[in-house]
Amino acid sequence: MKWFLVLGIVACLLFAGVVWAEEDEDPVAPNISEIIPEGLTDAEKAIVENALNQVGPEYSTNHMAPSIPSAQCIEENGAWAEVTGGGAWSCNQDPCVSIYVKASVAQWFKLCLSGTTIQWYVLKPGVYELPRGMKIFGVLLSNGDVTLSFNGFENLRKKNDSGYTNDKIATRYKYEELFYNSGWLMPSQLNQFTRPVNMWFAPLVHCFWLANKIETSWFTPACEYEDPNGATICVTLDEQKGWLES
Repeated sequence: MKWFLVLGIVACLLFAGVVWAEEDEDPVAPNISEIIPEGLTDAEKAIVENALNQVGPEYSTNHMAPSIPSAQCIEENGAWAEVTGGGAWSCNQDPCVSIYVKASVAQWFKLCLSGTTIQWYVLKPGVYELPRGMKIFGVLLSNGDVTLSFNGFENLRKKNDSGYTNDKIATRYKYEELFYNSGWLMPSQLNQFTRPVNMWFAPLVHCFWLANKIETSWFTPACEYEDPNGATICVTLDEQKGWLES
């Protein structure tokens, strides 16, 4: 019976130690090598690794602040804080005052692109497509779900001194991931295309490519052509906090 009692006490102490250790254990971030997706080229892996190493407040490209007047800046583009609920306690017993520490974490993102301008130099009529190594490669990092969208894409139009003419070059785009692609899309179709991204499925790192091809014919005039107004890739932060303002 004594042995059962001793074993019971030892088991309780061990359980208490495990619970204490679990409660006081800091979360451990995975190694960068563990979250870089398979199937990337060395150059693409280098872009992902560089992105993962540059996510701190010092790499912010805009200035953000909470729309909470009493919050004070702790580190610019990093964190703000407020302390509330002060008071005074006076009695004839040993007092206990509850202290609460809370954190509301905003959604952040980082988008890296291998390029933003595609320039073709066409010598003869034909259909020309960018190879894998020249497609626009994108790396998206975030701590919440996002949605990618595309706007303003058009067929390339002939440019002259007075503006743009109706002469066009047929232009197609294809959105690609490691295990998905949209198929070739006309510019108007790409403008209607959206891609929800579950960052916890990725996890945290989402890689994509934007492929491009053009088609010229024997009646395509020799001239300069471009997308008249340019185009944009937009990221919507689906889990952003309401207290954040620009």
